[in-house]
Amino acid sequence: SAATFLATILMTSTATPILYQGEELGMIDFRREKTVPEQTLALLHARSPFQWDNNPNAAFTTAIPHLPVNESYHRLNVISEAQDKDSILCFYQKIIALRKASTALTFGSFRDFTQGNVLTFIRESETERLLVIANASPKPINYKVPLSFNDSTAYCELCNYPIYSKALHSTMGLRPYEIRIFRLKSKLLQLN
Repeated sequence: SAATFLATILMTSTATPILYQGEELGMIDFRREKTVPEQTLALLHARSPFQWDNNPNAAFTTAIPHLPVNESYHRLNVISEAQDKDSILCFYQKIIALRKASTALTFGSFRDFTQGNVLTFIRESETERLLVIANASPKPINYKVPLSFNDSTAYCELCNYPIYSKALHSTMGLRPYEIRIFRLKSKLLQLN
């Protein structure tokens, strides 16, 4: 999904990742309704109350919340997503754990091999090399992996789709917003 694609780009970048309230659930900004009083409209650039579960007011409060709860709280909430291994929340937990355990993602260098709509880059430290391949398109793409990786032994550590190949192939079919993070084991060939 686009949400897990964006999570991957955030967590594999060289920047310090910052999550905005509810991003890890797939929450989006509150949708303006015509019934909202004018004085409240200025506040609606903020996220609606955090969605803990599917109880009234998303269990954010037992009182009247400062802003209306987003209608999505019945399906996008911590309790329901924690029970779904393919949810956005569970993906965030996996990608954060990978970043925390990885010297390449926390301190490593960045080398870009991007081609068109497929973001391709290496995060590398003295002890590990990770290859990130991410389809930034809402359409499937047949992607030719750069020649410098063809002799690389690799294993796919993480993908945002439940069914995927764990091997790095010279040509890969990537689904919409699909990401794959490979652990490279062999030395990269030098680029000309």
